[in-house]
Amino acid sequence: MSALALLGLLVLAGQENRLWQLELELRGACEAVRLDCGPDGETLLVGPFGPGEDRSLSVPVPVRAPLGREELALVPLPRAELLGAGPDASATVVAWSARQPVDELLAAGPRAGLSLPPAPRARPTAGLPELLAALLAGAFLLRLRARLLPTCLVAVASAALVLGLARARGEGADVVTLVQWREGSATALSIRRGEGELELGGPGLEVSPAGSPIRIEWEARGRGRARSAGGSLFALATTASPALRPERNGAERLEPVWTRTPEGRWRRHEAWELGAALGSGRDGSPPGWLAGALPPGRGILVARTSRGAWLRCLGFPVR
Repeated sequence: MSALALLGLLVLAGQENRLWQLELELRGACEAVRLDCGPDGETLLVGPFGPGEDRSLSVPVPVRAPLGREELALVPLPRAELLGAGPDASATVVAWSARQPVDELLAAGPRAGLSLPPAPRARPTAGLPELLAALLAGAFLLRLRARLLPTCLVAVASAALVLGLARARGEGADVVTLVQWREGSATALSIRRGEGELELGGPGLEVSPAGSPIRIEWEARGRGRARSAGGSLFALATTASPALRPERNGAERLEPVWTRTPEGRWRRHEAWELGAALGSGRDGSPPGWLAGALPPGRGILVARTSRGAWLRCLGFPVR
């Protein structure tokens, strides 16, 4: 099996990359271009684009190619549809790009053992906007308490408003960054997970459940967002592995920190200061979403940075 064919088996243990580039030629004025990928989803290339402009663009689309690059040549090119176009405007999908961003993940080596864990879902919590809405609703209910129908309508509407505000705050907290690597590897895999929506960044994009349709909104200057109703989105990139050894923290201050021995015993450690050795710690386990789906018989390190990102090392030499 060639290295390119192997990519389809390495990207997402059991899932697939959903970020593929194509070459698009755009002429004339239009507000946007819609690239229809059928049941896989679509990309909306956001304008506006002025008259008299001839553009050659590389645009990401969320098509499915479970076996990777070699299968991509067999995938039909998306259909381009102009939105708000002038009389002389046209858009032509030329071909799949010769260089695909996901090649960067392939060059970094196999991802065996680097699974995508479930992210903790933040519970809706009440903040100042919800408290103010509840107080205003309470005042109205006091004035209308003798009238049954208006009281019920105000109660239902205020409850829906408060819940919606709390959920909106919780959805923002669902974006989680996890950096994973194997001991001895110079390259780590950085994963950002978002529920239903995620800013694009990095050469790979994956979704769970696998095969869910994705909608990408893309700007010509190279920025965009991906959305998947009811799905979890993962943006993948490579980064340098943190310089962490039991005898010295060469990366940054970490708190909290957990380690697991090859025999499966978890310990929680005090804050690990930059330049210091890792302390002895006491019995304690990390959050379940970070402790699950880990290979047995290997040392593990789990830690959190001051920026809120999580680190996880497989094969960490636990003392």
